[in-house]
Amino acid sequence: MGNSGLKPSRLVISVCAGPDLEVWKWSSALISRRLIAETFLVIGPPADLSELKLASAGEWQAEEETNYVKGLPGLDLEALRLLAGDRYGWYVQQFAKMGAMFIEKDYDEYLIWDSDTLPTRQLAFATDAGRVPFYSGSESHEPYFRQIKNFLGYDKLVSESFIAQCLMMKRSWVDALEGKLIQTHGAEWGSSLLDSIDFSENYGFSEYEMLGTFVSHEFPREYFFNARNWTRNGTLYMRHPKNMRLFPFARQVWDFVSFESWQKPWWRRETLRPCTEKSR
Repeated sequence: MGNSGLKPSRLVISVCAGPDLEVWKWSSALISRRLIAETFLVIGPPADLSELKLASAGEWQAEEETNYVKGLPGLDLEALRLLAGDRYGWYVQQFAKMGAMFIEKDYDEYLIWDSDTLPTRQLAFATDAGRVPFYSGSESHEPYFRQIKNFLGYDKLVSESFIAQCLMMKRSWVDALEGKLIQTHGAEWGSSLLDSIDFSENYGFSEYEMLGTFVSHEFPREYFFNARNWTRNGTLYMRHPKNMRLFPFARQVWDFVSFESWQKPWWRRETLRPCTEKSR
């Protein structure tokens, strides 16, 4: 619950499903130790919930994802299943993160954090003159921005990508977004969200790009891109999170390291994606 005065209350939101549970055993402990928050919430599919609870560090509350998709009123999960096919779970994860912000209203800040990502040091996400720090990435996937244009009416405004393993949102921004969605699409706006997505694309929606684009248009003076590095190539370089201790330089170079399940270690000749993402 928000603490009305002394400092902003914060909810960390992660989602985790089967392929990432092995990394989660390591990342959940580091996230709760190195990020500042009142509450840590991890959301997963019903089939994985028991294992997710066992894998989570003690500070985490593990909840079923369908409880939070309800935060997107009018979104029909059966319709999504038909539209998305084998990408159903990927979409539900993104919708659940958004829904958690709409449902859990007792916080001043929401920090979305990818479950396969380990912070290398203490990260405060402190504001600078009231402005929220954003990390950035280098992705530029056109279908994401077509969906945003269809749904919110916004064009891409900045060169940076908001897909950067984490994103902080203020309660005031979440409230403003919810108000815009209701005003534009009505109380059951979740059905319009599905209509705005091109499901013929393997990747037709990004909650990071949608939320970041909204903030860039509506609150341009309330955020900034910091100048910090991070990498998504943890698996490529270190194979497993337990090996991070063998790479003490990591905390000097990167604020966080992602161990993505699609990657293989470098000695298996995995194609190299850009090793470092830098906010500019």
